[in-house]
Amino acid sequence: MIIDPEKKRRVVYETALISHIDILGFQELIDERSPGNISRILRIFGQRLDPEPRWGVHRGQKRKEYFLTFSDLCVTARPLTRPKANVKAAITIKLMQLIEAQIDLLLEGVVVRGAVTVGKAALSWGLLYGQGIVDAYLQERDAGAPRIIVDQSVIHEEMTNSRLWTDRAAAWQLLGELLAREVVGDKEVLFLDYLWIARLIMRQDLYQEFVTKHRNLIDENLAKHAGSKVAKKYEWMDQYHTRTVALISKELLRFPDVSLASEYSPQ
Repeated sequence: MIIDPEKKRRVVYETALISHIDILGFQELIDERSPGNISRILRIFGQRLDPEPRWGVHRGQKRKEYFLTFSDLCVTARPLTRPKANVKAAITIKLMQLIEAQIDLLLEGVVVRGAVTVGKAALSWGLLYGQGIVDAYLQERDAGAPRIIVDQSVIHEEMTNSRLWTDRAAAWQLLGELLAREVVGDKEVLFLDYLWIARLIMRQDLYQEFVTKHRNLIDENLAKHAGSKVAKKYEWMDQYHTRTVALISKELLRFPDVSLASEYSPQ
């Protein structure tokens, strides 16, 4: 525990849900896009991931969620153990917000890489720091492909923290919809299954537009970066697109009207 010598306010490490998201190819965006277009892209983070804008929090109030952006980086942290805080569905809500932000950015021709974890963080004076922030950063760097990976600590917290859900079985089922699994070597990687969820939250016409833009984005960048390390990122996207769209096509034949309760609206 740290005591600020001037304000005598205690600063402690709290258990928090942390996300660390990085825009890939930001130098290309700087070179090829207008400042206004880049501004629109960066504002997507705030529109989707910061439900409590800074100007909506009075001085001295504690934020329910902490949100920081710098250039091509976005970090969020949601405390999960504050005694009086309502954290019901906090994890699944954040994962859905991240998926919607990912869809928005892909529609702008922008890919991201990120990680979501649960760990210790100090959340005070507009600052974010602690081992949980470091862990999220390291996991984002290890994600490799343009995807948002979800650490096992998130699954453990969702299943063991009863303040997060009303129905444990329903929470587990929703997580199963939100996440895809991939085996890399001897390790299982969980990541946000944005293509699968897009079909469930978008109108059919928007979904078809999204899938087409996703396919075109992959093809354009495979050609643009042929033979380079960057191409490997789009090779992964190509494989993910092919297998997921094929699976969705099969499911549409069985359950043509399946959807989630909320409907996606582009930002």
